[in-house]
Parts: sequence; C-alpha cells; structure tokens
Amino acid sequence: MDKKKVRFHLNVLLLDSSLEGDLEQVTACLNAGASVNATNEEGLTALHSSSCNGHGTIVKYLIEQGAEVNAVDDDKWTPLHGAACFGEVVVTRYLIVHGANLNAMNESGDTPLGVAVEDNTKKCLQGMCDPPGKPPLKARNQNLSFSRCHAELAHRINVICPLRPHGAD
Repeated sequence: MDKKKVRFHLNVLLLDSSLEGDLEQVTACLNAGASVNATNEEGLTALHSSSCNGHGTIVKYLIEQGAEVNAVDDDKWTPLHGAACFGEVVVTRYLIVHGANLNAMNESGDTPLGVAVEDNTKKCLQGMCDPPGKPPLKARNQNLSFSRCHAELAHRINVICPLRPHGAD
C-alpha cells in the first residue's frame, strides 16, 4: 500500500509551531520561505499566538525576523493585548520595548491595560505608560474576568492549529 504524506503550507506550520513553542520548527518555516506576518483566517499571526502563550524566545526571534509588533487580528487585538490578557509579563515588557502600542484599542475599545487581568501585568503596563508623578491609569473595564478574556481569544488561538481539537490544552 502506497502511503501519501500529508503536507501543510509553510505558513500553517509557522502558525502552529509558534503556538506550540517549537522554535526549531518556527526557524525552519521562516528559512524555507514562510511569511513572518502570515495570518490565519481570523487575522492572528505567529507573534499573536506566541505572545499569548508566553513563548518569549519565539517572540524575540519573530520580531528579529521582522514580525509586525502592532499587527491586529480581525477583532483588532494586538500581540500586546494577548500577552497582557494572559498575564505574560516578560513578553508584555519585550513587546513594549520593541514598539508595541500601549494605546491600541481592540474592537471593544479596550487597550492592553484594559484586558490585563493579573496584577503583575497591570503594574508592568502602568509602569511603562504612566508618566512620572501622574496617578496610574485605570483599566477601561475593571470587571473583565480571565474567563471572558480567555473566551474571546481561545477560539481564535485554537484555529491556528488545525490538528488540535477545539479546546485542547
């Protein structure tokens, strides 16, 4: 019996490997010609998915390779929104230092600070955007729960990896 190999487009492999935290595969995809700013059907880039999942080494590599740090998905979430929402403080700082827009508003009108749910992430964002001597910014929506934040992103993140069942860990 002749078995056929399944082949995925390089951009799909890039998006999947950035979600999974596989730097070796991310590097191989980009070296083979994948677009660093490729998107899935909902506008998510490899930088979005690696930022949401705290894959700092991949975030750094993607930015070095020219990833758009302020890319927006279909709901106008940036990688910084995702990192802030999921409490990825190290990635949040890295994105800001590399030009992420602290004032970017998603479709709901929330900035990254507005979707941040963990105190350390809020402090990071406030420390980066508050002028010295001014009171800290308040989140636009202080009642935004982690579960709501996760629900808004989870379906989009899972679409990146067509081999994983919806909702898989």
